[in-house]
Amino acid sequence: MKFSLVVSLVLLSGASAFLPTPMAARAPAFTLQVAKDKKKIVEVKEHKDWMDRPKAPKGKLADLRTVVGKLSKENFDTIYDYEEVLTKNVGINLYQKTMKKIRSAARREGVELKADFGKHACCTKPRREKQDSFVQTKLEEMKAAKEEKKAAEEEAAAAVVAEAAAAAEAAATEAAGAVAAVEEEEKAEEPVLA
Repeated sequence: MKFSLVVSLVLLSGASAFLPTPMAARAPAFTLQVAKDKKKIVEVKEHKDWMDRPKAPKGKLADLRTVVGKLSKENFDTIYDYEEVLTKNVGINLYQKTMKKIRSAARREGVELKADFGKHACCTKPRREKQDSFVQTKLEEMKAAKEEKKAAEEEAAAAVVAEAAAAAEAAATEAAGAVAAVEEEEKAEEPVLA
C-alpha cells in the first residue's frame, strides 16, 4: 500500500533525478553563426569546458589500448608513436596499468623498452615533484650531518693537539723542575771552601 503510494507520487510529480538529460537541455560544445545566405559559416565559438583539454596529435586512448593489447616483436616500435597520448591524456590509474602491460609485453617479446619512455607523464608530475623535494631535503640533511661530523672531528683533533701541548708543557715543567733539583743537589754536595 505504502509502496504503491510512493511510486504513484513519484510518477505524478515528474521527478527526473535518475533519468538522462534530453539533448535539447544540454549545452552545445560549440556554436555556429551562419551567414545570411546560409551557405557559409562565419564564426565558430567554442565553449570553455572539460572538452577543451589539449589532445595529442596522433591517436586516441582507444587506439593506445588497441596497440598495447596487440604488441609483438615486429610492431613494438609503434608504441613510441603513442607516448604523447600516454603522457598527456591519461590519469594515474590508466597510466600505471598501461605501463605495466607495456613492460610485461617488452619482457615477454624480449624487446628493450626505452629507459625514459613515459617518464614525464602529466599524471605523475605531483608525485615526481614531491619525491624530488624529499630527495633534496635528504641530501641537505646528509650534507649538514657530514659538515657537523667534520667539525666534530676537527674539534676532536684540536682537543688532542691541545692535550698533547699541555702534556708537553707539563713534561717540560717537570723536566725543568728535575734539572733545578739536580742543580741544587750538586750545589749542596760541593764543599764549601772557607
